[in-house]
Amino acid sequence: MSKITFKTDILHNFEKAIEKEYLITNGIGGYSSSTIIGCNTRKYHGLLIESNPLTLERRVTLSLLNEVLILEENGKEVSYNLSTIQYLNKTTPQGYKYLEEFSYEYFPTFIYRIKNVKIEKEIFMVHGENTVYINYKITSPGPVKFKIYPILTYRLFHEIKSKKKLLNNSLNSKDSFITLKDSSKKLLFNVYGKNLTFAKDKNWYKKIYYKNEHLRGYDCLEDLICQGYYQISGKGNLDFFIAASDKRKTFPSALQEKKKQLSRIEKVIKLSKPKDQFEKTLAYIADSFLIEKKEKSKLTHSIIAGYPWFGDWGRDTMISLPGLTLATGRKDIAKSILAGFSNKISKGLLPNTYTEKVNKPQYNTVDASLW
Repeated sequence: MSKITFKTDILHNFEKAIEKEYLITNGIGGYSSSTIIGCNTRKYHGLLIESNPLTLERRVTLSLLNEVLILEENGKEVSYNLSTIQYLNKTTPQGYKYLEEFSYEYFPTFIYRIKNVKIEKEIFMVHGENTVYINYKITSPGPVKFKIYPILTYRLFHEIKSKKKLLNNSLNSKDSFITLKDSSKKLLFNVYGKNLTFAKDKNWYKKIYYKNEHLRGYDCLEDLICQGYYQISGKGNLDFFIAASDKRKTFPSALQEKKKQLSRIEKVIKLSKPKDQFEKTLAYIADSFLIEKKEKSKLTHSIIAGYPWFGDWGRDTMISLPGLTLATGRKDIAKSILAGFSNKISKGLLPNTYTEKVNKPQYNTVDASLW
């Protein structure tokens, strides 16, 4: 499959780098997305945007990770921050200056180099779940410390919340988990660190700036919360991960889960009978628009009209269905999509959109049925 790679000529140019974004999806409407330097410029950016498979209501949970490498130099500990966060009048930290390479083949991968230390970070999602893995590999000839501060929120992805409005009373941390539960103690999401120790250190990241929302004329300043940090120490080869999920309470190894996701992707690509690398890439990208939905306990399929903020639109679904399903060998999904929409026909009209909270069909297109 075709591999996209960016080097320091783009990565170290902040304004150019934030114009380029990556996206990975989970097959139920959720996704993980940011810029190629990890600087969020949209309210729709985040490491985990979870989706309700019944309504396609989406929420931002794990916004970003603030990552710090600590080296001993001349008898003193020196910190290097790998993260990049933009505020209204400044960008700090500026971790993109240590970013050596960004690449995207199956999953986005970041490679940082500081002194003689190499840090590789890879992000992937679990298909059919609101679960994201962020896997790290550190190679260092000498001793290092590495801290990861999960920066959190819990909001609808169209909204932005300030400290006063952000739900944080139910946030708790214990052992390797950070959890958020509602008033009935139902789990809303949790964050887990493998091979890491956790230390409480509550802090607020106030007035983070989303440039693209500013340009679009929307609210662009947000407050986010951090409960503490994960830490690992050692030398040689360090391998560990952070994971976040709305339901999972146990997490298999990142290697095991990655193999499972790659196996699924390879099967999807094979169904399309690609002739070259470009067609393999098209099959992979086409799959990211196909989603599973639950309707009255029945599983059906649909097509996302566009990321990050569109849901499944009837007109767009009918236009794109031949290319995304029939041309890629996904006839079973095409049948499921057509059956799902045909059950909602009203006076000859197909629904064009659905309300996010109750999934009520909206009949506001005259030509969807004609496609």
